[in-house]
Amino acid sequence: MNRVSVEHLTVLGGSQEVVRDVTVTFRPGRWTAIVGPNGAGKTSLVESMVALRRVASGSVSVAGKDVHSLRERERARLVAFIPQNPVVPVGMSVVDYVGLGRTAHHGILQAMAMADTRAVEEVMKRLNLTNLAQRDVATLSGGECQRAVIARALAQATQILVLDEPTTGLDVRHQFEIMQLLRREVDECEVTVISTLHDLSLAGQYADEMVVIHDARVVLHGPTSEVLRSPVLGDCYDMDLRVVEVDGRDVVVPIQRV
Repeated sequence: MNRVSVEHLTVLGGSQEVVRDVTVTFRPGRWTAIVGPNGAGKTSLVESMVALRRVASGSVSVAGKDVHSLRERERARLVAFIPQNPVVPVGMSVVDYVGLGRTAHHGILQAMAMADTRAVEEVMKRLNLTNLAQRDVATLSGGECQRAVIARALAQATQILVLDEPTTGLDVRHQFEIMQLLRREVDECEVTVISTLHDLSLAGQYADEMVVIHDARVVLHGPTSEVLRSPVLGDCYDMDLRVVEVDGRDVVVPIQRV
């Protein structure tokens, strides 16, 4: 299985280091949540991992290949990325939108082959989108649209899915639907999921591991249950974090320090 390795990565935002000398390895077939306060460098890290940001130094490799040295189509066959606020086209059906994920395999100017069509149909069935196939993707609800965005990424047929805040703008029920969907992809399809998350309780309930970023550096990395209970995590937010177990799941209760 493909492993994602970040080695001594530094990324600049203007003259400021927004990611500073980060080294972390993401285990294949697991879900790693990247957490930390606003401005810590989470988005900059995941964007650099898919070559959307140039690096000042260091490297990011997938299956031993430097992602910044790969051509776009080759990189898209290794890793799929979903930004925090994906832009969906107006006037395009859901099935055609999901089919865009197959461009990495057949090219921009070529029609989909039978194998591409089957791949799209399978992903849409898995994500319960078949009944929405002919809907204009721009008319979908927030939860439906996020499922379509994830389906497009999965149609790339990569084993690595990188997401920046996948539950942004969704209500509580749809947040859990998306998290459960991603958890199934990890458990049933052995997809490696790397996601930034603001909600520590969601991370606690669904992620296998957590990476904590503070002031552009990785300050903690380990199994989710251990990271949630580390005083280092609370220090990053300048909060006391109480972990309460509810039906076997960890829920984080923040308490402001006096």
